[in-house]
Amino acid sequence: MPLNPVLFCPTVFAVGPKDEDKISLLANRVRSFRDEVKLMVKKFNDEQEKSKAGAAINAVYDPSTEDLSFEGEDVGGDCYHLTYQGQEKIAKALTGSIK
Repeated sequence: MPLNPVLFCPTVFAVGPKDEDKISLLANRVRSFRDEVKLMVKKFNDEQEKSKAGAAINAVYDPSTEDLSFEGEDVGGDCYHLTYQGQEKIAKALTGSIK
């Protein structure tokens, strides 16, 4: 997802009436979602450290995906599921960030 969530879904944000209030509301929800995912990753890892499992499972929030911009062919017709091309963009972003 790009830093500007307006680019998150071409079907929702780029097509149809340009109601700035609705676009802003949706963009803020995407930002809130990202913040919650980051928090969930932190909480999960904190619990893993406390448990006997130790670091058997470790979750990572990788911000490299925030720079992605999905085009029409990357998003399925339901504006939710990614096509093969969209999944490939994420995979390339994630594998490029592994050091």
